[in-house]
Amino acid sequence: MLTAERLVVRDCSELKRYLKGEVTSHANVTAALRNVLKEISKKLSLPGLSVYSHRMKSFIMGSAPRALKYQRLRFSTRPGIRFLRISGNNSLKNWPYLVVGQGVRSFVLVPSRITDNTLPMLEKFSRAAHLLEPLLSRYQEEFVRKQFQRDMEYVLKVGLILNSTLSRRTIMRRAMEYITELLNAEAGSLLLVDHEKGELYFEIALGDRGARVKEIRLKIGEGIAGWVAKSGKPTVVNDVERDKRWYRKADEKTKFRTRNILCVPVKVKTRVEGVLQALNKKTGDFNNYDLKIFQTFAAQVAIALENARLYEELKNTFIETAEALATSIEARDPYTGGHTKRVVHYSLAVGRELGLDEEELEQLEVAAVLHDIGKIGVDDAVLRKPGKLEPDELAQMRRHPEIGADILSKVEALKDIIPAVLHHQEAYNGSGYPMGLSNDDIPLFARIIAVVDTFDAMTTDRPYRKALPHEVALDELKRCSGSQFDPQVVDAFIRAYEKGMITGLKV
Repeated sequence: MLTAERLVVRDCSELKRYLKGEVTSHANVTAALRNVLKEISKKLSLPGLSVYSHRMKSFIMGSAPRALKYQRLRFSTRPGIRFLRISGNNSLKNWPYLVVGQGVRSFVLVPSRITDNTLPMLEKFSRAAHLLEPLLSRYQEEFVRKQFQRDMEYVLKVGLILNSTLSRRTIMRRAMEYITELLNAEAGSLLLVDHEKGELYFEIALGDRGARVKEIRLKIGEGIAGWVAKSGKPTVVNDVERDKRWYRKADEKTKFRTRNILCVPVKVKTRVEGVLQALNKKTGDFNNYDLKIFQTFAAQVAIALENARLYEELKNTFIETAEALATSIEARDPYTGGHTKRVVHYSLAVGRELGLDEEELEQLEVAAVLHDIGKIGVDDAVLRKPGKLEPDELAQMRRHPEIGADILSKVEALKDIIPAVLHHQEAYNGSGYPMGLSNDDIPLFARIIAVVDTFDAMTTDRPYRKALPHEVALDELKRCSGSQFDPQVVDAFIRAYEKGMITGLKV
C-alpha cells in the first residue's frame, strides 16, 4: 500500500523530468500535480481535495471556490502542520479546513467530510509538501524567466508600433488594445488629466461598456484612478469591493462589474498626464509581475504621447504660418477673404466622409491651405479685374497651379501635397489644366479641392456677380458630376452638407 508521502514522491518524477528538459509544457507539469491529488483524494475518499500553490498562483484541480482567494489568509513563517477553519462565508461552508504544510502559503484545502481516520494520512501528505515546493520554485523561476522574455519582446514590439505614427488618438487607441491583450484583461482605459479643472476624463475606454464610461469624469483624488493621479503611485487591487477608494458609481452607470484593477500613472517627466487601467484579469489576479510590465508599458505610452504633443505643436505652427501666407495673398483680392479657411473646412468634411485616416486628413489640410499659393505670381490687376479676363490674362491666371507647385518643391516636407496643388484645376473629363488629366489620374486631394473650391466660389460674392444660394450651387455640382467633378467626391460633399458639416463656418 502506497502512503500519501510515497505517492507524492512517485509523481514528482514528472516534475523532475521537466527540470531536466524532458517536459516543457506547463500543462504536463500541472497534470502531474493533478495526478498526485487524484490518487490521494481517492485513497482518502475526499473527492474535493485541492492544493493551492502560492508560487504558481493557482489551484491545482481547480475545484476550490474562488471566494477563498479573498479571505486574506495569513500564515506563520514557521513550517508545520496546522488546521484552520474558515467561517463567515457561505460559499466556503463545505470547505472549512486548511491544512498548511512545509511550503509557506502553499496549502491543502480539505472539504468538510474530514474524519479522524483520514487525518493521519492527510498529515503525511501535508508533510510531503516540502518535496513539491523546491521543484515548484525552480519551475516557477524558469517559467517566469521565459514569460518575462516573451512579454518584454512584446512590449518592445508595441513600442515600435506606438512610435510608428504620431497621431495622438491612434497612439492612445492602440495602447489600450495592446494593454488588454498583454495583461489578459477584460477591459482597459486611459484617463487623461484636465489640469485646469483638476479632473480626470476617459479618453479611451475599451470593452462592451466603453462608450458609457467616457461620459464619466473624476476629481483628482476620487476613486482608485484619481488616487493614482494624485499620488503618482501605481496600485494593484484584486478585490475592489473591499477598497475604500473604489468609485462604485462607474460600475452603476455602465452596468459593468469590476472585480480587480491594475492602475498606473502616465508621467511626462515628473508630471502625471494620465492614468492607465486594466480591469478584470481573465484568469486569476493581477500581481507584481503584471504591475512591472504595465509600468514599462506606461512609460512607453508617455514617451509616445509627448512625441505626439510636440509634433502637434510643430504641425499647428506650420499650419498657422501657411494660413498667414495664404491670408496675405487673399488680402490682394478683397473678394476672396476667408476663402482659404472655408476650403480647408469643406475639404476636411469631405475627406472624413470619404473615410480618410488621420494622416491623410493632415496632408489634405495642408494642401487645402496652400492650394492657391501660386497666385502670388499673378498680377494684382488680373486678380482684381471685375470683368472677363483677356486671353493673355487668363493664361497668366491658369499658371498659378504650376507656380504654386514650383514654390513648394523647394520644401522637402511638402513634397506629398505638391500633386494636389498642381492639379486642383483639372477636370474629371480631362478638359482642365495644367496637364489635362482625367478620372483617377487626378490625385484624390486635387479632386476634393476642385469640388469645394468651386462651391465656395459660387456661394460667395464676386466682382462680376452676387453669391448664389447653396441650393443652386449644389444643383450645379450635381450637373457637373462626372464631367468636371469626380462623382464620388460630389456625393461625399452632398452627404457632408446634409449632415451639417459644410454650413455654419464663420470667417
